[in-house]
Amino acid sequence: MTPMPKIYHEIVYIYPEGTIEASHRHIYILSDGTAATCESVLISCLCQFQGVSVTIHKIPDVSSKQQLSAIFKEASFNEGMVIYTFVNPELTDTIYNESITYAVPSIDILGQIFTRLEELLKLSPMGIPGLLRKSLDNEYFRRIAAIDFGVKHDDGLGLDSIQDAEIIIFGVSRSSKTPISIYLSYRGLRVANYPLIMGIPLPKEIIRLPREKFIGLIIAPSRLLKIRENRFKDSDTSSLEKYLNLHEIEFELQYAKKIYNSFGCPIVDVTLKSIEEVATEIMNLQRERSKKNPL
Repeated sequence: MTPMPKIYHEIVYIYPEGTIEASHRHIYILSDGTAATCESVLISCLCQFQGVSVTIHKIPDVSSKQQLSAIFKEASFNEGMVIYTFVNPELTDTIYNESITYAVPSIDILGQIFTRLEELLKLSPMGIPGLLRKSLDNEYFRRIAAIDFGVKHDDGLGLDSIQDAEIIIFGVSRSSKTPISIYLSYRGLRVANYPLIMGIPLPKEIIRLPREKFIGLIIAPSRLLKIRENRFKDSDTSSLEKYLNLHEIEFELQYAKKIYNSFGCPIVDVTLKSIEEVATEIMNLQRERSKKNPL
């Protein structure tokens, strides 16, 4: 029996940061090409939802019915769903059948588009996986490297190589540092994020870096309190009195602003903004910086 293809990229996507584990879900993105189209569409969609806790299993180069059967069996066990792009009609039919067999919801990202284009153009698609990506290999692998970098430099990790980051995001706990970093990584940027905690000085690895790398996140105290309360609504909060106190949160944010001012870094307000909106604002800031400080 043909084994299931190796999942060469798997990431836990959480928004807001710290969403309760009980709500965790699994999504499998499949393709007979690179699965990059599914990946981009899925991340763009996930950014629109609050309280998301998902493991994304990215499985490219699927080429047989046996592989699909193994994938759907695992997806059924994890109560997950499948999102796919296939140009091979035989494999598409197999996905339909396996979806029914294992009672796993599945979504064809490109199916309706292909159908409408065939009707409009009076032509049939060539059925060759990855035609676009063949001309974009360098860009694709750059994005994969950026995603890997982001995972290894999340929440203060990877200080020994943080100097390689193009952007470093400062923020207090639960200010959406991680989902914003992930989104920017998917756009091909090497992004690190570092948590600001009152009473803990910044490490030398951060202090010695060029100031133009830094972005500071700010959020309304009442909004941050609500996010934190939602995170621990089903937990014992007796040891979190300061963490869930509005006045203490105001002090935290004042401390963060002092750090931002000392670094001279731009401040982005994330209150009631989507991840996509904040990421776009940060990319625009980086663009302006690049114009002022060309290499």
